[in-house]
Amino acid sequence: MIFNKINLYLAKNFLKNFLIIALGFWIIFFLVNLIDIFNRINDAQVGIKLMFILSFLKTPNNLSSIVVSIVLISSIYTLFQMSNRTEITVIRNCGYSLWQIANPLIISAIFLAIIWIIFFNIFEIWSSNKYNNFEAKYLQTEMRETLDIGNGVWFKQKNLINDSENIIIVTRKIYKNSLDLFEVSMWFFDKNNNFYKRVDAKKMVLNGGKWMIEKAIVNNENSINQMVESIQIPTEIDENFLKNKIVNNFENAESFNIFELPKIIDDLKKSGLNPKKLQTHLHSKLNYIILFVAMVLFSVFFGVNDVRNRKSNIKLLIGIIFGLIIFLSSSIFSTLGASGFLSIFESTWLISFIYLAISILFIRHKEIRL
Repeated sequence: MIFNKINLYLAKNFLKNFLIIALGFWIIFFLVNLIDIFNRINDAQVGIKLMFILSFLKTPNNLSSIVVSIVLISSIYTLFQMSNRTEITVIRNCGYSLWQIANPLIISAIFLAIIWIIFFNIFEIWSSNKYNNFEAKYLQTEMRETLDIGNGVWFKQKNLINDSENIIIVTRKIYKNSLDLFEVSMWFFDKNNNFYKRVDAKKMVLNGGKWMIEKAIVNNENSINQMVESIQIPTEIDENFLKNKIVNNFENAESFNIFELPKIIDDLKKSGLNPKKLQTHLHSKLNYIILFVAMVLFSVFFGVNDVRNRKSNIKLLIGIIFGLIIFLSSSIFSTLGASGFLSIFESTWLISFIYLAISILFIRHKEIRL
């Protein structure tokens, strides 16, 4: 496709409207976040400047969650504007089909998808991490720094005091920054895999090749619920294992960019852990290219209308509602994929190809009628 003046004009209008609409949503999210932070500060000594910074840092994540809908709305609005100014009619009289009108918008959408996947995603992760750090420091919250693992994660180490024995460790919470383990149980098994001792503690710290435990409760054949002030247990486990094999498995998938995810997924597989949540997130991000293209094709169906058609405004509204439905359904399918109810392909690529196929059918139907 040659980028002549008409194609450049279409692409420029679409990109301009995308920036304007994205900025509009940015401002809305910024104000909503500002009100939310203001309501949460209570007695914390947080100045107005910090409130604005926190609101700004939280906004990229909000914007990224609806970017697919923003592409659809921007593209529909661009074509609707041009239809009202009879520019689409003039372009059609120059011999342009609906497919040719869609082409420059598709190329622009692919460009936006690549920018969003690579550059904006990195900025989004940076801003989210900054927000979490400020939130923990000034609003006295640790929720985002502590991984709540629910039923717990189990891992095994050798009993270095006696190499023929093993220790099973169960933890239900991990503090990400210092890698402290909370709500911990240690189960000791002899060389015949017979259980003979259990140690429970509220907190366990890895320090210099040893598990440091304070105020532990010990149960064995000689004692029941014996309180021990301090216990040190040698371990071959290091911080890299906790970070790369455990924390990453339960970390929010959105904390990693697409360049980090393949290695983390590979590490989890080698460790026998299930990386499906991270795999689904990676494919969902890469899937933006197809989704953006499908949104542009839908916009051609909803946005290109005869100015004399009184139903054009209704069609515009239906198109925007349709975009919200796609956004919600994509989120639901991604969640089902991360939970294991659907395969990664079904929850990401398949649903996008279905949207793409439907959008192509819509345009073919419209092209025949015009």
